[in-house]
Amino acid sequence: MQPAKAAVDAVAQPNPSAAYAVENEGLFAAFGDEVIELAHKLLAAGIQTREGERDHERIANGI
Repeated sequence: MQPAKAAVDAVAQPNPSAAYAVENEGLFAAFGDEVIELAHKLLAAGIQTREGERDHERIANGI
């Protein structure tokens, strides 16, 4: 089943909080290890800070 459809179907159930687990499973499956590694590098470089957001392009290109 497609991750988005699975999440929508889970929300329709009596316990919509179970949809979070389904949604997270689909999201984690969509991102490979290389994307997760890049995100960790960007966060370590401070891209999520106020200063990092102002200097986003330089930080992103430097990784």
